[in-house]
Amino acid sequence: MRLGPTSVRARLTLWYTVVLSLLLAVFAATSYAAFARTLRSRTDAFISDALSVFGRELVAERREIPAVLDAIRVTLYEVRFQDLDILVLDENGQLLAMVEPRRDDARALALHRDSAVVLGALAAARGQPFATSLARPAGSYRVLARPHVVG
Repeated sequence: MRLGPTSVRARLTLWYTVVLSLLLAVFAATSYAAFARTLRSRTDAFISDALSVFGRELVAERREIPAVLDAIRVTLYEVRFQDLDILVLDENGQLLAMVEPRRDDARALALHRDSAVVLGALAAARGQPFATSLARPAGSYRVLARPHVVG
């Protein structure tokens, strides 16, 4: 007793269907991986540009405000980005200041509650620039850290 199609036409049709399905699956997986990599690199570029803007504004505020911590807080208050939260740490990894979460933004409030996890990831970098993704129950976060000397 033979399982499967017995005619040549049916076997060729089945063979072509299997080969085409495998090729489409490989193409879909490759496309998804390329899209995810591009999205991650563009997100990192956006965050990096935002941190550069923040750094320039902090230097400008530092010229007007002598106290470093006050200049950081003023800059955090004045420079805001949609869906981007900035945390400022000292050289020992201690939190100096962070953007106050918006009351209507559940993700920002969750990040504020989960800031210990973010601080742990930043402290592990020991002042070196790095980027990573953190998966939390409230959602995943893309974290980009780099040192900036305020003076």
